Amino acid sequence: MSPAPAPHLVRIWCRRWETVCMGVYVTVVFIEPLAAGTEFLQSAWPLHVTLVRFDSAVPVPELAAVLEAALEGREAFTSVVGRDARFGRNGSVPVSLVDPDTGLVDLHEALLYGLLHELGEQIRLPGPNHTRANYRPHVTHRERRLHSGDTVQVRQVALVDMFPDRDRRFRRVLAAWTLGGEVPLAEQEDGEQHGRQGQHGAEEGNVPGQG
Repeated sequence: MSPAPAPHLVRIWCRRWETVCMGVYVTVVFIEPLAAGTEFLQSAWPLHVTLVRFDSAVPVPELAAVLEAALEGREAFTSVVGRDARFGRNGSVPVSLVDPDTGLVDLHEALLYGLLHELGEQIRLPGPNHTRANYRPHVTHRERRLHSGDTVQVRQVALVDMFPDRDRRFRRVLAAWTLGGEVPLAEQEDGEQHGRQGQHGAEEGNVPGQG
């Protein structure tokens, strides 16, 4: 009998009748831009605004090409941080809302349309609570946080793998695009760790939601 897998190694969205496992991804605006290939602990997310969270078995280069096309010709802009709010179960997640009228909703819609128009049923969304009319751009409070009146320079969009190498302890930036220019796609190599931030053996993360 083969040994049981380590508890942090999981098969993600792979049912018995499926030959390909679904990857779990999110597109974000990092408050401080990160390079493609950067990794960090699930428990140590840098401050960011989530744009679109989705699952797909489509190869990463194809996903990246669709997202790049959706971002073509878009310019950087500035958003303003508003009031605090609480998301999640029983309001357990403190966040700072970000003004949706300064371009973030448009960016969310453009990425969502690009994914669904080009890839259709190959894209799975987590549900209606975080998309379209229910999309509420925000920055979750961590050790650091933003305050009302702060500004967010939206000059980069990044694609993040929520389970790199099926290891839910970490997150990996697969690609990042500067609005108006491209940052190259990170190389995809099984088992390779790219620019990892944090230490192994950290607290195991939960199945991701919108962050």
